[in-house]
This record gives sequence, structure tokens and C-alpha cells, in this order.
Amino acid sequence: MNNKTIQMIVTDEFANEQTITLPLTMPLEINDTEIKIPLQKKKRLRKSPLSFIIVASLTLLICILVFHGYRQIPLVGDQSAATLILLIGLISGMINFTLQFIQHKGKADEHAAHYISWRIFPVLLLSFSLLIFVGTLFLFRVLGQLFYGASFDIYTTTIIVILFVTIMNNIMMTLANNLSPTSIIRSLVAIIFGGVGIAMITNKDQQWWLANLSFLGTPEATRSWEFNLTLILSAFLMMALIDYLFVLLYQKMGKNNGLRILKGLLLATALCLGGVGFFPYNESAFYQNMHNRVAGYLVYLFLILIISIKWLLPTIERRFLQLSYAIGGLLIVSVYLFLGIHYLSLTAFELIAFVLAFSWLLMLLQALINIINKPDSTYTIVIKRMPTYK
Repeated sequence: MNNKTIQMIVTDEFANEQTITLPLTMPLEINDTEIKIPLQKKKRLRKSPLSFIIVASLTLLICILVFHGYRQIPLVGDQSAATLILLIGLISGMINFTLQFIQHKGKADEHAAHYISWRIFPVLLLSFSLLIFVGTLFLFRVLGQLFYGASFDIYTTTIIVILFVTIMNNIMMTLANNLSPTSIIRSLVAIIFGGVGIAMITNKDQQWWLANLSFLGTPEATRSWEFNLTLILSAFLMMALIDYLFVLLYQKMGKNNGLRILKGLLLATALCLGGVGFFPYNESAFYQNMHNRVAGYLVYLFLILIISIKWLLPTIERRFLQLSYAIGGLLIVSVYLFLGIHYLSLTAFELIAFVLAFSWLLMLLQALINIINKPDSTYTIVIKRMPTYK
């Protein structure tokens, strides 16, 4: 990659318009199709399409209609502040996310919305909405334990509802404004590790580790739907992220058979991950068969990806290949320790395989992002003010 230094002379009007302080030194990226000069433009504060006043007014009206005649409203429960917060916050948050996405889609900026197709937007919206829903649900479960039996009058309840609804909307707005591959990966990590961790903690009394990891999604487990929903939600986010990344990869590298096959394998991996949650291991022979099948396919897909990534993506870094082979070797060793000498229990083997496979998948997604962001040529540009002559 080339690295040179060039100078640019600009007028006072240009400097004032771009709100930059001269002289200024910054990197200049030159790719096959464009030249990028990252000028520090004045940032505009983005307002919520569905403003705070509208959301607060609607929340106030709904609280009055729903809780009219109630002397005390419980914090958690079926007819409680938490239920109303989840309902109003989720609906208004989804509306705000959608409007903000459309707003970015129609503007000529470098926002991720330009590269996310409409066919994948519902998946993305559903994923983030479920993430907020599950997070809020878990929060109120904790609050319900901390403040057991707490209830409030209608005025205090209304303030609490408006506060939490506003927070949920702000989170959805932040997700829409800062949408990027990195933010989606972070959400994916938070969902899968957070969801699995919560399921483990919830079922500690059942001693799930004496059975296997899949026990967390069986009817015998406490709130098994959380574990299964975690896998399904992770699959949705993976599909959205893969579709987004490959739009950018096609632009940078062109559509070739290697990228097409890699995209197909990654999408199949996401589908199998979701299938493990969609077909929980229960008393039904059909569900048991499908659960075992998609879990087996998931293992095969990971092995195929690790082995073939060198040929499917020749531009991948050598260090990544070395780490891939190391992880593949550790997977083989864990299989030997489990099946060969029976040193590992089924639960230990599943946990090790899960952590290794998911870590490698995150590494691959990050490697794809690095390829997308890597410029063909890098220059250092020095911007100076045009001299004035008297």
C-alpha cells in the first residue's frame, strides 16, 4: 500500500464552510472508484422523527385510559407499569427506528442504510426490537425481585412509564443513527452471550450442566423460550449482517464465485443456528430429529468454512488463517477428548465447541469488515490556507 504526502491549498470560504482549522493534516484514501477526504464537517443533531412531545403525550393519554379508576398500579405483572412500558416503548421505538432508517436512506451520506436492502430491513428491525424487548423484560424482572409487591398511584406510574418509554425510544434512535457492521456485531455478541448466560443462571437449580447445553431449550428448563429466542434472534442478526457486508464486498471486489459460495455458507450457518432454537429438543420425535439435524449441519458448516476460507477469500490475512487452523485443531482435540478417551463430559464439550466456533465466526465477520475498510492507497494530505497578496 502506497503512502505519500501531498498538499492542498484552499480558500477562506472553503475553510469556513467546512469548519476546519488550518493548517490541517489528515489521511486521504484512494480506491479504485473514489477518493475520500475525511473533512471535519459540522455535525448536525438528529431529531427523532417521532418527537419526545408526541411520544410523551400519547403515553400520558394511554396511561389515563388504561389505569383510570386504579388506586394503585403494580410495577410488574399482567396489568402493570412494566406491561405498558413494553407495549408503548416497543411500538413507538419500532416506528422511530423505521422513520430514521428511511430518513438516512433518502439522504446522500455514507450511512449504513444505503447498503442495507429493503428485504433485510424487517429482519434488522425485528432483531433490534426483540433485543430491546428482552433487555427491558429482564430489567423489570430484576426490579420486580428488588421491589417485590411495589405499586404506585396513577401520577407516579405515568411518570415512570414516560421515562422508560423515552429511554427505549432513544436507544432505538441511537441504534438507527449508529448502524454499522461493528454495531451489529456488538449486538450479536450481547444477544448470544447474554441470552445463554441468563438461561444458565435461571436454570442453576435444575443443574443443567449434568445434562447438556441443549437442556436450556427443552421444556424441562425454566423459561426455555429465552434460550431458544436467543438463538433465533442471533440468526436474524447474522443474516442481516451478512447481507449488508456482502453488498459492500461485491462493490469492492466484484461478484465472484468464491464470495457467492462464502455468502451461501454463512447464510446457511445462520439458518442452522436459528433452527437449533426453532426446533427445541422436546418429546416430539419430529422436533428431536430436526434439532439433531440442524445442530449436526451447523458443525459441518463450521468445518467447511474453516477449511475452505483460504480459497473462497484469497485476500484474507495470513494471521487469520493461522488462527483458523488453530481453532480447528482445538475443535478436533476436544472431539478426541470427548469421544476418544471420554475425558470431557457432553456439557463441557458443547461449551468448548460453542465458544470456539462462535469466536471464529466473529473473527471472520471482523476480517470481512477489515477488507471492506482497507483502502487501496493511503496518502497524507496537508491543507493550507491560500496566501493573500496585497
